[in-house]
Amino acid sequence: MTSNSPETSSFSDLLDDEVLEVFRESYEHFTEVQVRTGRELLSHHDVVVESPTGSGKTLAYLLPLFTILKRSAELAKHQFGAVILSPSRELSMQIAAVATPFATRLNYSIVVTVGGIKLEKNLKKLKNGGNILIATPGRLFQLLSIDKSGNLQRSLKSVEVLIVDEADRFNESQFEVHLKEILLALPKQRRTGLFSATQAKELTDLLMFGLRNKVFIKIKESANLVSPSTLNNFYTVCQAEEKLICLVEFIRNKPDKKFLVFLPSCGGVKYFYTILTRVLTKRPLYAVHGHNSPSERSKQIDQFCKSNNAVILSTDVMSRGIDVKDIDWVIQFEIPKLSSWFVHRSGRTARCGREGNALLILSTEQSAYPSYLSKHEQVLRIYFFKYGYSLGLYGVELKQISVPTSSAVKAQQLREKIIKIVCSDREILEAGTRAFVCHIESYVKHDCNIVCGLKDLDVPGLAHAYGLLRLPKMRELSGRKDLEKFKRSDIDTSTIKYANPTLENKRVEIMSYKHEKKVKAMKEKAKKTINKRFAEKGLKKNAVASGNENKVIFNLVFYPQCQAL
Repeated sequence: MTSNSPETSSFSDLLDDEVLEVFRESYEHFTEVQVRTGRELLSHHDVVVESPTGSGKTLAYLLPLFTILKRSAELAKHQFGAVILSPSRELSMQIAAVATPFATRLNYSIVVTVGGIKLEKNLKKLKNGGNILIATPGRLFQLLSIDKSGNLQRSLKSVEVLIVDEADRFNESQFEVHLKEILLALPKQRRTGLFSATQAKELTDLLMFGLRNKVFIKIKESANLVSPSTLNNFYTVCQAEEKLICLVEFIRNKPDKKFLVFLPSCGGVKYFYTILTRVLTKRPLYAVHGHNSPSERSKQIDQFCKSNNAVILSTDVMSRGIDVKDIDWVIQFEIPKLSSWFVHRSGRTARCGREGNALLILSTEQSAYPSYLSKHEQVLRIYFFKYGYSLGLYGVELKQISVPTSSAVKAQQLREKIIKIVCSDREILEAGTRAFVCHIESYVKHDCNIVCGLKDLDVPGLAHAYGLLRLPKMRELSGRKDLEKFKRSDIDTSTIKYANPTLENKRVEIMSYKHEKKVKAMKEKAKKTINKRFAEKGLKKNAVASGNENKVIFNLVFYPQCQAL
């Protein structure tokens, strides 16, 4: 579908002139989802849209939304004409950023109410009035609950369009109750659009949304995701113990590039953030994960966006719904839980026609993964031309590259440096163990065990990459003979202290209590042993004086050889 095709031209005629002008200031053509969705919404239909990441879903509902509002009765200062619900603060902010140029030109005001911001600030924004409300369901539910005056409910009675972005997430229990209450506050005579990248089965039951004249739109059913032609996918293979040094050296060799690094768990992000801040000292480093507060997550992403050569570590929280421009490289430290997530992650680069690169770091025993991915995952690639674009369905292709500066020697040097870091603070030591445990637990759950099973994973090598002093006991690793290859450190971990005085004092207190409890138990055991030995020799229980008995007990506890009594 090119920008000057008959279908696109006729769709342009359906849009308001000013909406079309704003669109053409920043975009060259309409995508398939924008044309098909816009036609239906502007024809008084409700829509349920399943469309791949990067296909232009946000504009797919904003273009008809602003056209509908422009052609309807003029909205007063405190009248909302549209409500857009999204599951996260970050996505809400991004929607607002895309919508703002249209709202400014058409003289509409946008109000964003999301969690992570003080409730008073949200109330103040609502008091100032607005025409388009962008909200997370939890915060809007909260605002409706405290709306004693009924002002908010009255302002929602004029809503003509309801949009639910990432609708598949709204089937989660945390959203369901909130959503039902929000829908009760909206007029039934409205147009509704549900949008998602992957359609959840539960969405087949759409009664809750009150859809009328609904139309289902699915973009390229056989294609899981959109992969731009400007995206280059690479992979490198190294020993498991070299994975971290491979990551470090690759980033060091590109000092002017911007990196997004995906790690398997929240614990991994926290731990490697602590380690890499001491290793990559010349690079701005940020971290985003599910345990961040919304405000902290936004702060980290904002700072990353402002930097030209920063590195941000993340879980899959950044693989969907968060659009960060100008990322030069996406690095995946481990294969994803679902192979379809590979393209979600890689798609964070090569946005808006820019060239981007993605690198997957594999250990030797994972070398079959690229072939597996190529056979089992297909993507819809977009090729842009001067007067439009073309679409094609292709398997995911990865080209192998090497990171020559990484080696076993450098890996060992890095491990020694990590050991020094963890020995400086017991909190880091424990964080490393937790991160490794989460890594193994995550690896067990991925969907390509046929080529990358846990039984084949070089667990000792991976533990070396994490800089572990000891291997943790795990059910998943029980009975493995290769664990003997792990190079256990001679350092007595009980001597490693917390840098935090409060934590260290608590640890000493617990250790003292455990020691006293252990000594008491050993004394009781020793008494029983003495009585048993005396009984065997035909002696009476009180044959030994009290003072001598204590001495015998002491010897039995602290000198096991005395048990030859």
